[in-house]
Amino acid sequence: MVVEGGTFKPDVASTLPMASFDYELSSHEIQMIELISRFPERVQQAAAEYRPQVMAAYAYDLANVFHSFYHAVPVIQADNAEVRASRLRLVAAARQALANALRLLDIQAPEVM
Repeated sequence: MVVEGGTFKPDVASTLPMASFDYELSSHEIQMIELISRFPERVQQAAAEYRPQVMAAYAYDLANVFHSFYHAVPVIQADNAEVRASRLRLVAAARQALANALRLLDIQAPEVM
């Protein structure tokens, strides 16, 4: 659950079907998974070094990687339902990581683009 303005909103990922990555991942998927997994490390680095620009650079890099991923890899149009579910989970994870990075910078992410 996500708290906004004192009210609870269901998390996007909680409404998605279960997914597994039991298929050959594209280089775009691998790159995005690796970058998302670095989020805690970047938060620690930014805090330890008192450098908020670390989070700004992370958010910028994640946005660029997501842009490349979304244009190169079919998500909704994936042929296989399990692949589609996995990619939707990956999109939700990227959304959450980017929102968290922006929140740490006190930037409110738009709900819809």
